[in-house]
Amino acid sequence: MMSRCAPMLWYEHVIHELNQVLVPRYNQSENHIYYVVCNPATKQWLAVPADVDWTPPPCNGLSAYLIFSPNVSLHFSLVQFTNEEFTGVTSVQIYSSETGAWTQSESAWTLEEKQAPCEGWRYRNCVLVPERKSTVIDGMLYLVCETVGEGRHVLEGDHILAVDMEGKTRSFMPVPFQTHKEGCSILSDFVGQSQGLLHYVNHEEPEHYQNTDAPSERSDNGHTEGSEDDDVDYELSIWVLKVGDTQEFVLKHRVSFLHLFGEKSCQAGIDYTVVAIHPDRDIIIFSDWNDKLISYDLDTKEVCAVRTVRDAYAFNSYVPCYSESPALTNKY
Repeated sequence: MMSRCAPMLWYEHVIHELNQVLVPRYNQSENHIYYVVCNPATKQWLAVPADVDWTPPPCNGLSAYLIFSPNVSLHFSLVQFTNEEFTGVTSVQIYSSETGAWTQSESAWTLEEKQAPCEGWRYRNCVLVPERKSTVIDGMLYLVCETVGEGRHVLEGDHILAVDMEGKTRSFMPVPFQTHKEGCSILSDFVGQSQGLLHYVNHEEPEHYQNTDAPSERSDNGHTEGSEDDDVDYELSIWVLKVGDTQEFVLKHRVSFLHLFGEKSCQAGIDYTVVAIHPDRDIIIFSDWNDKLISYDLDTKEVCAVRTVRDAYAFNSYVPCYSESPALTNKY
């Protein structure tokens, strides 16, 4: 699954794009974030130069994503989103391996580019959710954002962003959902690529799971305790984006938590996490509360325990790319 980067590099955590690895580092004395991009298959790597002209402001969150599509270009872009604490605006910092330089949305983009219809989310209390993963298809980064707070400037529901290699948002799609149960919340789990198509996964949860005033209760077997919902079978849904210039998702598959985990309801991030989707087959990989990786075949409906690992929630998928990139100038 996850391949280790250059052994001489120290890192706290790894961010995967499908074919390459992004390793973030923070230099507290210089107040700068540094990144190393590595291709384990070719043993190439590059220390991305720090953006010395930009100082991270006080922020609610900072997330970075690697955009690399070898079928489009052997160069990559590093897109960093910063949600500023005082303004609530999400700014974008972009490093291009082709130019070897950083640009910033708030200083380099024109007013027309900043006010493009798809950029509105950056000014409307939206936050990115790295835990829902991300994926790159044909040079476009797809990721989930959710809204926080209330008011007329707040968008309703989760959305999926499509961001190009210049850091510009090209589409802003409301996530699909479907349920016929009362007292039920629909929550996003995952976006990924399989067979060249964008897949999105969400699930049903009892509304009382979202009560943040009380801690989650867990039974002896590790599951979140049920209550009045014990006689309701909650489900997980897999959607696929239709081919073409469209924002329409089609429901591909539904499966109950009872079939997957033997429980009628589960809480995301506590009972399970969607780890990956197979790039060529209709197989979803989950991790459960026991750090066990579990596969589910959409065609045969077979559930298999893959193996128990350490910290399964941190796993990401990795597909080797054996084409050498001119952007990665070092080898180990």
